Amino acid sequence: METAARYTEAKIKTYGFETRRDRCLCEFSLVPEPCRHRPDAADGMVAIPFDMVLMEPPDEDRYPLAVVVADRHRRALQQFVAGMGPRQAGMDMRFTAPVELLYFFGPHFGDRFGIADATCRALDQNNIRLIASAFSSSSVFLVLAEHGAEMAKAIFADLFETPKTIRRPSFMTADRCK
Repeated sequence: METAARYTEAKIKTYGFETRRDRCLCEFSLVPEPCRHRPDAADGMVAIPFDMVLMEPPDEDRYPLAVVVADRHRRALQQFVAGMGPRQAGMDMRFTAPVELLYFFGPHFGDRFGIADATCRALDQNNIRLIASAFSSSSVFLVLAEHGAEMAKAIFADLFETPKTIRRPSFMTADRCK
């Protein structure tokens, strides 16, 4: 026998929304081999800050990955992966750009299925193209087509409750603390 519980709210609470524009989604598969990043491959490399990494279950001898990075790091990402080893060098990488990343967190997002359903349903009903997504614990990451993040945020304003900016009480202002 299994017991299941579900937390429900009249309006789903979130801590607010963050967006990243001018991104690209890069999809590729790594072939298992000892990672021997050649020192010469790192020459001229820049740090590549990843916004999101998705890994699918292995497919035969390949590990499908998708990463979201700033579009300006596209070439550096290609060089980095190619430098991981000889079997990666000729790898096919697919890029989708430009895309936008919208992510948000909530206190009760442990109910991932309800959050995922509400989120995806709202995007679908408003014809906002969802390219990739990750729902994990209290986090939601959405890769959307260009201009999709602002449209989604406007729709989510009705679906989710976000904190309001709080004005500091007058007794806490800097001029009163002198």
